[in-house]
Amino acid sequence: MKKTIVFLTTSALAIVMALALVVSIKTVKAQQPPVEAFQLWTHAVGPDVASPGQTYVVDTYMARRSDGAEFIKNSAGNSWLKLPAKGIVIEYHNGLQATWGYGKPIRVVDNSSCEGTTEGKVVPGNTNLLGLDTLHLHGSVTPGANISLVFDKWLSLDVDCRSLSELSQEYDKEGKLLRTDKVEATKVVLGEPPSDVFLPASLPEGTPSQLVATDRATPMTPGRSKRLERQDKQYNYQKAVREGRAPVPVPKPIVVKVK
Repeated sequence: MKKTIVFLTTSALAIVMALALVVSIKTVKAQQPPVEAFQLWTHAVGPDVASPGQTYVVDTYMARRSDGAEFIKNSAGNSWLKLPAKGIVIEYHNGLQATWGYGKPIRVVDNSSCEGTTEGKVVPGNTNLLGLDTLHLHGSVTPGANISLVFDKWLSLDVDCRSLSELSQEYDKEGKLLRTDKVEATKVVLGEPPSDVFLPASLPEGTPSQLVATDRATPMTPGRSKRLERQDKQYNYQKAVREGRAPVPVPKPIVVKVK
């Protein structure tokens, strides 16, 4: 006997949930439970792929409000403003901005546990970083046929399972260490961030390819050019949905036959 089971992928389910929340943004705000509010500063170092022999250094600031809104800015000149109540994410770079999303409210919920929020197995013990308890996860992935990546992450539930420390090491098939990347939290402040952090900038709107057109550090390889073409297509479609020129895509169910 065969049974047919219909279910949706995670991304498709997110779209369905967004459609269900279209009825009224006021209703969504009323249903939005308060989430962890905090500010987080991190410092990252590692080999610079664009400049062999050099080291990259990136400092990042992240702020999150109790209504789920987030602001992220790094020393590489990139920043993002996430506004789930409006269903959009605004990306800022090179004096331009790109607005993403279908414009449909999204409900934000805190993680109840950091276990399972990312790859890796739990390492027993408790490490306190910057006054916060963390969960240590250790694991490995194989991003390429001849490459393996071993990582350790220390996540804190107080900042909704963001990393307070990360160490990743890349090895070739012979086990030779190719690169080491580190991310360390330098400061954490719990509670509501300053309100002016979340004021949107008024910059000219541009496509993803226009945002990076003046970048000199990263070469425009054929692979990167194709990725930007796909991103431009996705960006233009989401913009058309927000402007009422295109419908929100209806997720296609995945049908699995079980004997």
